[in-house]
Amino acid sequence: MQNDRKSMEKSFGTDLALERRRADPTVEGVTYEREERGDFAVETVSVTTEAGAERLGKPCGQYVTLTHPPILYLLGRDRERLISAVAEELERLAAPLCGGRGKKELTVLVAGLGNRALTSDAIGPLVADRLRATRHLRQAQRALWERLDTSSLCVCAPGVTAQTGMEASGTVADMAARTGAHLVVVVDALAARSPERLLRTVQLCDTGISPGSGIGNSREALDRETVGVPVLAIGVPTVVHTATLVTDAIGAHSTAELPDEVLDYLERDGFFVSPGDVDQSVEAIAEILAGAITRLWGVEE
Repeated sequence: MQNDRKSMEKSFGTDLALERRRADPTVEGVTYEREERGDFAVETVSVTTEAGAERLGKPCGQYVTLTHPPILYLLGRDRERLISAVAEELERLAAPLCGGRGKKELTVLVAGLGNRALTSDAIGPLVADRLRATRHLRQAQRALWERLDTSSLCVCAPGVTAQTGMEASGTVADMAARTGAHLVVVVDALAARSPERLLRTVQLCDTGISPGSGIGNSREALDRETVGVPVLAIGVPTVVHTATLVTDAIGAHSTAELPDEVLDYLERDGFFVSPGDVDQSVEAIAEILAGAITRLWGVEE
């Protein structure tokens, strides 16, 4: 292991393309753009070549990172602004994947990934709980369906392999095939390298997702190849590795390099932690994400 700040940033897990790019900003085949929207920042990392994908550790595609103030500080109009910002970026990424279909012609399957019994991993299931499925109305209540401005929306929370004995990718692929979904949207909790990003960042991407990759427990990817249709991913970082907290604290007060054996120990025996207000924050961000998905493809109250 190289003993420098860059290698530390890359060695401790993160699911965020933005953080991986910052650890190695000179990667060819990777571009970066930033836009300020009031107190929100929208940063786009585009991976355009296979060489860039290999260096960054992310498939070719677009990764949009929306950074916002602490979610519990956002009330009323500010929450509505965040819902609109997420919906706008989600719609921009989805448009090329929908084959020119209009809202009423589109069947969308939303899969809330994660373990609802573990607060830091419960964002996906909590979003699924807040969505109204509408696909069944097309046949069962045709008159109502015609009056609603909605896509054919399906919702599932497939659980985790330790609970079900099945890979979420297989379950979602079966559901996509059975429902005739044109687009799958997966929602999951992520790992970040920087504690400042926890529950203050939403990553959207058009490449799908590899659940658990940021915490070293990677499962089978959910992407176009495994699911059979385009997959959009929405992720929110909820955990950070203790090794990053230690190395950042030391780096803030010393320029001395840590011995390789110390870095190896931190990476091997460290663990992941969440903020103290993770329970309230997870509930709040689930409302935001469900609101954005509903605005695009569902029925608003």
